[in-house]
Amino acid sequence: MKVQLIKNLALIIISFFLSILLIEIILKIQGKYKHLTKNELIASASVYERPFKSKQKQKHPDLNYIIENYFDNDGVKNFSKIETSQKKNLIGIFGDSFVENIAIDKKFEYSTLLNDNINSYQIINYGIGGYSAELAFLRYLKYQNKHDLKYVFYFFMPGDQYSRSLINFDKNNNFEVKKIKINLFIKLISKLNITYFTIDIFYKIRAALFEDHTSIDINNYSQVLANKIAKRTYDELKNDSKYFYNLLNNFQIEVNKKNGKFFVIVFPDKNNINFFEKTIKEYNLNINYFVLDSELAYSKKLFFTNDGHWNEKGNLFFSKNLEKILGSIGIDFKKKIDEKKILLSINYFYKINNY
Repeated sequence: MKVQLIKNLALIIISFFLSILLIEIILKIQGKYKHLTKNELIASASVYERPFKSKQKQKHPDLNYIIENYFDNDGVKNFSKIETSQKKNLIGIFGDSFVENIAIDKKFEYSTLLNDNINSYQIINYGIGGYSAELAFLRYLKYQNKHDLKYVFYFFMPGDQYSRSLINFDKNNNFEVKKIKINLFIKLISKLNITYFTIDIFYKIRAALFEDHTSIDINNYSQVLANKIAKRTYDELKNDSKYFYNLLNNFQIEVNKKNGKFFVIVFPDKNNINFFEKTIKEYNLNINYFVLDSELAYSKKLFFTNDGHWNEKGNLFFSKNLEKILGSIGIDFKKKIDEKKILLSINYFYKINNY
């Protein structure tokens, strides 16, 4: 009885691997994923990135409405047909999900409201959900030689001081980015056509089953695989004020090296402000920063009912804050943001898309 059971189990295992081998051969002959198997598996230094040339459909938290976000060939949220790398005179906003705004329709997002009225410059949204000061800095390093960044704003949020030690600092506070290691097993499966076939099927099934999903360019599958695996290699979160200081200091140095100007925007939570100001004072860091109006932390009407992020009114209020900040550093506007007109549009948007 035991011998027969072992034989049956062996037959199942052999059949499974023969099936995998057959599928691999068929896919190899077909050639759809051939170019991906030749790619070297390299994870992004900042680990989590939006896949380039991808479209994300996101359910609005409070309405019967689907938001569409497009991430261009540079992996940057982009509402125009021009790649970010082809744009000039950029004002980059780096930060977490409050910057990224995946649940805000493009017509109400702060970058659109500002770009509709600004002179000579373009606001670029470099936000990524779940980011921190560490990851925002790594994201800047990715684009510093590719994009024409004249002004760089880092948006400091509560919890952004926590790091995963993805950067090493020496005794002189110079930095070195750690290389993300991919283990041998993952490297081996990345050479198989069936790996990318599985990823392809996953995205197609999810798109068929769920209204909110992400459509990804097939050429990005190897990068998606690398980053998914790399996320599991994170160190534990650490709260180290000196590390945070080193990040801000080097962030500013790198921006200045490219003849750009660096600023910090501080979310107006009291504890957040206290931590930030205490840190720059403790380490004598000379840095230009702006604290947002307190309503952006405490006014419920500026947040989604079913989500902890700013809603459309929050984005409008944030854009008015940024309009004031940009004006104070010499950025001209063709005209001021028409707050009353946009509020009417927001109210109408809620009326027609309500459940």
